[in-house]
Amino acid sequence: MKRKKKRFNKMKIYMLGIVVLVGGSVTTTLYDQQKEMRYLDQREAALHEEIERLSGDVQHLRTRLEDSGTDEYINGIAREQLKMVGEDEIIFIDLNRSKN
Repeated sequence: MKRKKKRFNKMKIYMLGIVVLVGGSVTTTLYDQQKEMRYLDQREAALHEEIERLSGDVQHLRTRLEDSGTDEYINGIAREQLKMVGEDEIIFIDLNRSKN
């Protein structure tokens, strides 16, 4: 009778050990998954913000592209970047102006 009782106690200890190991493994897996989900949620939010920003940039560029064919836009670029003037305009150069 004693032998069966010892064997039964050892079996309880083995089963308890297995349950603890499985429980620990499940807990660790769940913790890692929660950590990964928080990271992915933050990444998703950051990517949504970047998409919104880039959508605004695209809309701005589309507007500039539509305006690029107008005479006003072409004249503006010619004045700013090419330093061109109209036919009836006079250029004054200030020689005393500092070059800062």
